[in-house]
Amino acid sequence: MQQPLNNNNNKSSEKTSDAAAHAFYDLAYCYLLNGEFLRCVELLENNELVYSSLKFRIITGQALLKAGNTQACIRVLEKDPSNTEDDSVQIGPMSEQTPDQRMTTSKEGS
Repeated sequence: MQQPLNNNNNKSSEKTSDAAAHAFYDLAYCYLLNGEFLRCVELLENNELVYSSLKFRIITGQALLKAGNTQACIRVLEKDPSNTEDDSVQIGPMSEQTPDQRMTTSKEGS
């Protein structure tokens, strides 16, 4: 005779995922404080956490802003979390422009 499944296993896996998300947040925050801004973004993006909650979107936005990528920061903070078409953070265009070009582009857009 089999015993009914215990729901405690499901609760422990939920706690594990919460604990893992908390650990990822702490590590991302350490990267942010250490000045490793793109490493912070990469960690959250590779683990699909950027749009999982508001706190992850905010820390991603902070890292992108400190890295000098204002447009990507705005995209992350403005994105509708219910739209799951493309969850990747596009940071490519920033590296193709010099700081002067980025300043000129941002002034033209205003």
